[in-house]
Amino acid sequence: MLRLFIVILTATICLYANAGIIVGNPNGKITLVEVMDYQCPHCHKAQAAMEQIQDRYPNLQIHIMPVAIVNRLSVVQASLAYALAQSGEFAKVHNLMLSKKALNVSEVRLLMNHFGFTGRNQVKLHERWIAQSIDEGVALLRKYHSGTPLFLIYRTSNPQRIRVIRGFSSAKNLMGAIDHAK
Repeated sequence: MLRLFIVILTATICLYANAGIIVGNPNGKITLVEVMDYQCPHCHKAQAAMEQIQDRYPNLQIHIMPVAIVNRLSVVQASLAYALAQSGEFAKVHNLMLSKKALNVSEVRLLMNHFGFTGRNQVKLHERWIAQSIDEGVALLRKYHSGTPLFLIYRTSNPQRIRVIRGFSSAKNLMGAIDHAK
């Protein structure tokens, strides 16, 4: 029984350590994982809080995990975010996709065209690792019985002690959780 617990705990630690797209300080002592959907109005609201947090905590390790739970356009946007993370364009597109209300089909197509995901290049959005990354975020939503956004905050060296925040939370509440994790 103890061996099974250690295996599950180790798998959980690995999941958080490699989860999502890392922004901020990759060696930060505190980690914040945000599971979000680009079509979710609460995730759009949370973006202002996340920007404040990034400004206040430059040493924070932030993992952004785009998922697709709201609609079919969510799949395209999450896939685009993961694909652009490899080219260094993630931050600009992430902020753009959350800067106003949810983008419509025409606006997402314009983004895809701008970054060259047209014709045969659209296949890159369907690579297995992208689908697996999206699935990992959905698995966290299920594990913590949450919709989006979901925030997990913990000391990077001790991911067993996780502060879970479900749904929209103000910058003040998130900052309090970060300060508590120190």
